Amino acid sequence: MIALIALVLPIASAWLVLGRFIHTPVLRAGIALAVGITVPSMTTLAILAIASHMGPHFPVVDAAIWVSALGIVWWHSVRNPSPPPASSSPAPAPALARWALWVAISLCAVAFFRSSTGLHGSWDAWAIWNLRARFLLRARDWTQAFTPDLGWSHPDYPLLVPLTVMRLWACLGVETPWIPFLLGGLFAAAALLIVVGTTGMLNPPARFMAGLLLIGSPWIWEVPSQTADVPVSALYAASFGLAAAGWTSKIPAMMMLSGFAASMAAWTKNEGLLFALIVLAVCVVKRERVRPWIAGALPGFLILGWFKLTLAPPSDLQQPVTAI
Repeated sequence: MIALIALVLPIASAWLVLGRFIHTPVLRAGIALAVGITVPSMTTLAILAIASHMGPHFPVVDAAIWVSALGIVWWHSVRNPSPPPASSSPAPAPALARWALWVAISLCAVAFFRSSTGLHGSWDAWAIWNLRARFLLRARDWTQAFTPDLGWSHPDYPLLVPLTVMRLWACLGVETPWIPFLLGGLFAAAALLIVVGTTGMLNPPARFMAGLLLIGSPWIWEVPSQTADVPVSALYAASFGLAAAGWTSKIPAMMMLSGFAASMAAWTKNEGLLFALIVLAVCVVKRERVRPWIAGALPGFLILGWFKLTLAPPSDLQQPVTAI
């Protein structure tokens, strides 16, 4: 129950904030899921940096942070209600595509819970992501997780996934494999909602077909693997989709959120930094609200830069190549 509350509080806070400028429920739900799961990784890192290890009081501190955040956001939304959206019904989508999407989602849900990957995920989950989450949770000095002696586990990889798993384990009090397993499902749901929602804003009749294309791709097999591929894909979709919607709607908040999602992609995988730079370059070339995008991306880039410059060892791409 405590882990569920820890998961719901940030998502609810994000839902209330997003209601001021995203009026499409599907897109709002997808972005709230992605933001509500990713943002606590930064507060968790801040607590670790201050306390030097994961103490027994972490769930109380974490709950205080997010109860306060939800209270502030709720109070602000009551005092300053957002204006009602313009009443415009989206163009109808083909009924066949809508029903096909629901059938595909149902089949994928069954396959997800009967996955042959197992509750412990794939090899990368054992050797990298969940391993680092356990190290951060158990170690008296969490910075030892990034020693070059553990180079085989890629200690230079960003920390969004391990910190998210560790946070929920700490709140639950048990290192159950169900936490990373279900996080994969939540990120997959976020990606699907974001793809359908952004397509619905830009080309409403194609929104369900976009969801079908996503589910029908090999991406779906990565959902139960418990690696960073599905989380980073959800953030890719959020950043690119919100940037496209921001260019169309001219809403600066969407560009800020696009930048934030791109920086969170960089905080998830090393490849995410390249993606963020590409989206930034596109914004610069198009000259479409670059400043809001940079403002949104700045917190994520700062925390990633701090990690790379102070904690992370050189990546395997920087290691000298030796002849065999």
